[in-house]
Amino acid sequence: MTDDGELLNLNLVHMKGDALNPYEVSSMAQQGREKVADAISALRTIPGCEQCKLRTFSNNLGVRDSRKCVARYNLTGSDALGCSRFEDSVCVLPQIVDGYGVLVLGSEGGEVEVPLRGFQCDVDNLMVAGRCFAGDHVSHCLTRNIKCCMLTGQAAGGIAAAALGAGETVWGLRAEDARATLRRCGFRCDVEDDGMVSSS
Repeated sequence: MTDDGELLNLNLVHMKGDALNPYEVSSMAQQGREKVADAISALRTIPGCEQCKLRTFSNNLGVRDSRKCVARYNLTGSDALGCSRFEDSVCVLPQIVDGYGVLVLGSEGGEVEVPLRGFQCDVDNLMVAGRCFAGDHVSHCLTRNIKCCMLTGQAAGGIAAAALGAGETVWGLRAEDARATLRRCGFRCDVEDDGMVSSS
């Protein structure tokens, strides 16, 4: 909200479909513009927004979810919502889950551990971090946000360095070796780490 009482940005219209199909994306873009008009009409029923008008909207769809990798362990929505802990944890994410009708902003300090197995993709020595991290659609609402993308990316780099230092592949790496390398960099590998770089 600006000093002049203007809403600068509203993220109101969500489309569902196959983001890998260009015909479907084109159709969703057209439907989305129609839904923006509906959203403006709905906003005008809110006190203080009676005179609202659309200034502009994005010229393309922002894709939140498409392909994800498959790993030895695929993070689940239950993990994300239940602040799961793992014996082979190598990364701690703040519990920010946003999407598919679920919103948890971690206001209670919730944290979710990520296991080494989540970085061990179905191709040895291939790791995928960030938005494509192994998991279901609800856990994706956790791993896709910028902070968690940065944390899984840093963890993947530390895991690669640990594997190289141990003369192992990513599949052959022990969680203890990965954690030792990451902790030397001040990285939090589990919620019990004190004095490490905060992830929340």
